[in-house]
Amino acid sequence: MPFFRIIKSDRKLLLLSVLLFFFFFSLIFYLVNYQGRRFSFYFYSVDGSSLCVETRALPSEKARDRLTAYTEELLLGPSIPRALPIFPLGTRVLFCFERDKILFLNVSENAVLDFSAKTLQPKFEILKKNIKANFPHIKDIEFFIEGNPIVFERKKQS
Repeated sequence: MPFFRIIKSDRKLLLLSVLLFFFFFSLIFYLVNYQGRRFSFYFYSVDGSSLCVETRALPSEKARDRLTAYTEELLLGPSIPRALPIFPLGTRVLFCFERDKILFLNVSENAVLDFSAKTLQPKFEILKKNIKANFPHIKDIEFFIEGNPIVFERKKQS
């Protein structure tokens, strides 16, 4: 009888060893191939009636730089077909920082070089939607173009 107890305990030890091996193998594989945190990006569709949603992984950054990296990636535009960039290509972030849950975002003058039918307000609204969806702790956003503040009329609540 003691012989069968030894065999049973060896089986348990073997099973436990195999499970631990697979766990550590999976953990190492995950850490080596970790691409960064995933973010969602919203863009207007070509027909203008809907939004296109895209998900991308951004490299891991410090929390302070994560917001800047996300905004720069957002300004690069969509990678999916039939989606429009928010601002014309070449628009870049001049500064982006957060203070007291308010984001201060300054973009280059290329943001106003788009002569399409859409005005700046819908473009900044979609930019605001993107940032607030991915960074819920941001309560308000102050926009600047080449250091000049952009102020929009607030829609009246009825």
